[in-house]
Amino acid sequence: MIEILSSKKEFIPTPNVSEVDAVFDVSLEMFSRSILVVSSWNDNGERQFVQDPCALYHSNFFPGLEWMLSRSA
Repeated sequence: MIEILSSKKEFIPTPNVSEVDAVFDVSLEMFSRSILVVSSWNDNGERQFVQDPCALYHSNFFPGLEWMLSRSA
C-alpha cells in the first residue's frame, strides 16, 4: 500500500517488532526514534573507504535508492 502525505508531520511511524526482528540482526530498541528509513546503500562503501564494517552513520541525506518495510495490520 502506498499513501501520499501532504506533510511529514502526518507520518507517525509505528514499528512492528516482529517485522524488525525478522529483517534486522538487532532488536527494535537499538534503533533511534529519529530513524524513518534504513538503507545499506553507500556511495563511498568501497573497500578502500571503509575502516569499520560495523559502523552506523546517521544522516539527513538520502539518495534516490530507498525502500521501506510494510507495517502488518
